[in-house]
Amino acid sequence: MLKFLTRLVYGGSSTLRDYERACLLKVASALDTHRGESLQKQIEGIELVQRFSDDKLVAFHYLKKKGTLPVLPDKGDEIELARLEIGTGRAKRVAKIVLHEGVLSSLEFSSPPKQLAASAVNDAKVSTRKTAELDAGKIAVPLPDDFMPPVRSRFAIRDVLSPAPEATQVAFLERHGAALPGDYRAMLKLTDGFKVGDWTVLGTRVQTLVLKPQNLTVLAESDPSLVCVVTDSTAGQVLLYDNIDDDVVKQAASFEEIISQVLSDGAR
Repeated sequence: MLKFLTRLVYGGSSTLRDYERACLLKVASALDTHRGESLQKQIEGIELVQRFSDDKLVAFHYLKKKGTLPVLPDKGDEIELARLEIGTGRAKRVAKIVLHEGVLSSLEFSSPPKQLAASAVNDAKVSTRKTAELDAGKIAVPLPDDFMPPVRSRFAIRDVLSPAPEATQVAFLERHGAALPGDYRAMLKLTDGFKVGDWTVLGTRVQTLVLKPQNLTVLAESDPSLVCVVTDSTAGQVLLYDNIDDDVVKQAASFEEIISQVLSDGAR
């Protein structure tokens, strides 16, 4: 009954699909003995599975068992533990296993894993992270617990960049600050961008979409959708823009609100 109510409230499933389990166990077998055994216990302990974005993002949750499972030494807010290359050529897809503070957080595919056979994972190439190593070209930045709670409670935030230099932030806010919602300005003090679901948050690396009668400043992107503000506006409204239909399809008063909406719309 508890499992049914949990799925009813949170959505999702209590069981892994065969190819998901195969990916996780493939990584566990490639790790050293201690980390491999700890990961296997975490896999066995998964209580809720949620799938988003055509099943490309698979999020794992521990409810009653949270805090009782062995923790891997790979600490950090969102750390890529391993990467699998499944198939070859145009059929190749990449699967990433992500941890949050040493606990299994998500399985992320580069393309929808429809019709992926568990047997195809057997020949996958596995690249694992060394215990003390950060992903090449990435900086793992811890985020405070109260950072975007509606988003972080359901979705894995990963590839978190360190804040831009203070001079860069000052120049950016002088140019764009009036148009930005307050939570986006505050975010820049913590990070210069990150990924969540299929979305890339751009930090100070915003882009300008030239339109008539007004330009849009792009804050986050997930092709073909863009989260924007009107470039010269002071209203602080955040827009969801469809780059195919050339139309604003949603608006919100904060960046967190609209990101939470678009991620929830993609959840199943």
